[in-house]
Amino acid sequence: MLAPVRTYVPGSFNTVSAKITTNDGSTATVSRNTATTEGFLLDITQARDSYTVSADNALNIAESSKNLLDNNVETKFTMGGKDGRLFTYPLMTTLIYRDKQAVKTYAVSNSNDLPARDPKSWNLQGSDDGVTWEILDTRVMTKNFYDQMTALGATTDLQRFKKLFYYAIANPKPFKMYRWAITSNWGDAALQTNDFRLYK
Repeated sequence: MLAPVRTYVPGSFNTVSAKITTNDGSTATVSRNTATTEGFLLDITQARDSYTVSADNALNIAESSKNLLDNNVETKFTMGGKDGRLFTYPLMTTLIYRDKQAVKTYAVSNSNDLPARDPKSWNLQGSDDGVTWEILDTRVMTKNFYDQMTALGATTDLQRFKKLFYYAIANPKPFKMYRWAITSNWGDAALQTNDFRLYK
């Protein structure tokens, strides 16, 4: 029997470890870092068949859309403010899967500087045909990511930047396509974000 019972904050990922001892005294420890209020989740970002974006960074390939889905918060996707990366809102990223996936949680990360470039408002949509879309979650932030981390006790930029923020979907449904539509940032001419992830 495993104990104790844990209570988690919604929208947080937590590490759970269990030490297993056999009848002959052998031991093994199993750890997972994806425990949430929704149970254990599986990152399916890399399991996609393909993806599309409504606009991409032709000015600087080192900050193009491929960085948004590489599961690496050290790389950045930047759009706007200069020729070669101009776009109009909403800026949409669509992940396409071979089979239906029931996404329960998704994650968005901020970048390494300039909080005014963070996404401020967005929605997540699901579709099976790419024509009819259902809005699964909508967010309008009252604080940028940097200020959210400060409110949680962060005191250095290392603690405030390049962090993942998790959002649970209230009523998960299976879809073949998921579209993240960013509708505004915090006022800068450019928009940037380092990572977007889907979990089932």
